[in-house]
Amino acid sequence: MPDRKSPPPFVHSTTFQLIEPVRVTLANAVEVFFIPGGDQDVLKIELIFQAGRWFEKKTGVSQFAANLISKGTQYRTSFQIAQIFDRFGAHLEIHPGFDFVSVSLYTLTHHLDPVLELLIELITSPVFPDRELVQHRTVFIQNLKVNEEKTSFLASKEFRKKLFGEDHPYGREIEEHDAGSIDREDILRHYTDFFTRPAVFVSGKVNEAVRASVIQGFNALPEGDAKQISLPADNGSPFKEEIPRDRSIQASIR
Repeated sequence: MPDRKSPPPFVHSTTFQLIEPVRVTLANAVEVFFIPGGDQDVLKIELIFQAGRWFEKKTGVSQFAANLISKGTQYRTSFQIAQIFDRFGAHLEIHPGFDFVSVSLYTLTHHLDPVLELLIELITSPVFPDRELVQHRTVFIQNLKVNEEKTSFLASKEFRKKLFGEDHPYGREIEEHDAGSIDREDILRHYTDFFTRPAVFVSGKVNEAVRASVIQGFNALPEGDAKQISLPADNGSPFKEEIPRDRSIQASIR
């Protein structure tokens, strides 16, 4: 029976070591970081593009470009792409953010070659089909209408607007009229300008065969310069604001 009245002794942590990545710079200036860890035959390949909201020339275009990457290439439809990933037990995740867009592929090690080939096809030859754009726009607007009824969404939206300013990339949100005005040319322009020279992180059971496949695959990417954009800072000031919501049974504080 343990003694519940006496606390366990305090022990100082004696070691704290992170896995040291192996960094490789390819001929096209793409940097690949290999992070070996784990015994299971699984891999995660994550591509980080400097292509988030910070770099937008039109509100919402980064989010639309990111979410339509996997919806069709010059060679395959979205259905065919999904079929291939399912066949090999792979999973693709895409997260657009304020600064970066993350494209992550999870796969079994012995299925790396076919799914890596498809991943590179996705990021080098997307076509952003009009049909997929219309469908994504419709879903996005419906989700936006649902979120507009949530006090948590409205509070966060207003907080960022007051903190950064509504003209700052961090302070503005995609409104319905923004989503409605984005066309295929806007998406292609943003993709061409900013989805270049990603940083690549390969983690999991990394062996020599995996390294060779990844290096060979990403060496095929075209050379491109990572764009840099500087924006003036908005001098925020302390404030307090209350937004009433009729018939709301919840409140949110930021």
